[in-house]
Amino acid sequence: MAYIAETDGEINLVDIWKAVKKHYQPIIGVSFAAALIVGIVTFFWIPKQYQSDVAFYIHEKSSSGILSAFGSQLGALGSFLPSVGGGANADLCRDIVLARQFLKRVLKAEGQPHQQEDVKRFKEKITVKNEKSGVVSIAVLAKSPKLAYRLAKRISKEYQQVLENEIYQNNSSNRVFIEEQLAKSEARLERAEQQLLNYQQQNGVLMLPEEVAKAIEYFAELEKARLEVRIGLDGARRRLHEADTMLAQNGGGLKESIRAAINPVLQQYKLKLSEVEVQLARARETLTDRHPTVKSLLAQRAELISKMQQEEANITSPEVAGDYLKGLVEVAGLEARHESLTKIYNQKKAQLDRLPEQLLQYGRLVREQKVAEQIYTLLVSQLEQARIAESRENNVEIQIIDAPVIPDKKHSPSTVINILLTGIITVFLGIGWAVFKERELVFGSADIEAGA
Repeated sequence: MAYIAETDGEINLVDIWKAVKKHYQPIIGVSFAAALIVGIVTFFWIPKQYQSDVAFYIHEKSSSGILSAFGSQLGALGSFLPSVGGGANADLCRDIVLARQFLKRVLKAEGQPHQQEDVKRFKEKITVKNEKSGVVSIAVLAKSPKLAYRLAKRISKEYQQVLENEIYQNNSSNRVFIEEQLAKSEARLERAEQQLLNYQQQNGVLMLPEEVAKAIEYFAELEKARLEVRIGLDGARRRLHEADTMLAQNGGGLKESIRAAINPVLQQYKLKLSEVEVQLARARETLTDRHPTVKSLLAQRAELISKMQQEEANITSPEVAGDYLKGLVEVAGLEARHESLTKIYNQKKAQLDRLPEQLLQYGRLVREQKVAEQIYTLLVSQLEQARIAESRENNVEIQIIDAPVIPDKKHSPSTVINILLTGIITVFLGIGWAVFKERELVFGSADIEAGA
């Protein structure tokens, strides 16, 4: 007797229940057998995967608490520090960990096969998560518990090595650059002092007028400020170039769109900043930094620089373009300051060159000695800061929050989940088979009756 009646080609739930009730034994039997087979295959034959996790952030060993400032000074390289500023370029951290060369070094260090296909398979078994707090979590899958543990531990060590190498190279290049400038400055100071001494011995000590002496002193301070800005500008341009290289590798055609969006705004701020810098330089010629006029101009300059930095937030760009955008703003601000100081410098130089003939030669010697002395003093200070920054490479380490452990349970495949999924799928297939079989009986009976 068929349980499914032919009613306008439709099947209701009552009909389905009747079909299942009639054929429940084979449905249950097949589902149980399929689940049992899948469970046995999963447990005994499918290779097991074990997962080990490591979570860390970057911190400074010393108690100075200046890691945030250090990260900002690094510019593009500050992206390697996930915890700086509440989480910088976390995507870059993921890119480093998942890079082929990085993974190849990890496999090679652990004595594992490290050919191209091995690296590709290894990459698929790594998961990197970046939290907003700056914490980086890395999960590694492997065929044995100990191997998963070793690989997770090795990844954290290799990442720290990459971080230290990049920071060291950046700080070392800054130190070398300043050392070269200091050597030139030292030779210039010795030469200027010797020339001034020779002139004084040959002609007797000539006292310059107070106004001329002050002008020379101011000119020396101006040259010192101009050099300080130029050193900062050289560093900013170098960091911008590094960010540009990273953007070219990861950001496609973002660079031109970012430039098109930010350049008109930066040009306006550069003009305003140049005006303020010129006014500030002229005010400092006769006033100290404690004077209200100088204080007001310094505040205006700080406000303009702050507004330039805030313009970054108005441009929607992927995380990878953040350092490039910051570099553009930083370079634009320093260029405006350097151009203004150079303008004032040239004006004052021209004024000093118009001294009376009897004062001109001696004035030039005094000016050269003062300028060389100011520059030398500045570079000595800059070199000391560069050496301190370079030594901080030893103070930066990965702070492990959740250390990797040898897993005591497999991560995959799950025998229970596979059994449940197999059982559910075979039950539904069995119900479909039962319904189809009953409909076939109905149509078969109808054909027999029609033939009779």
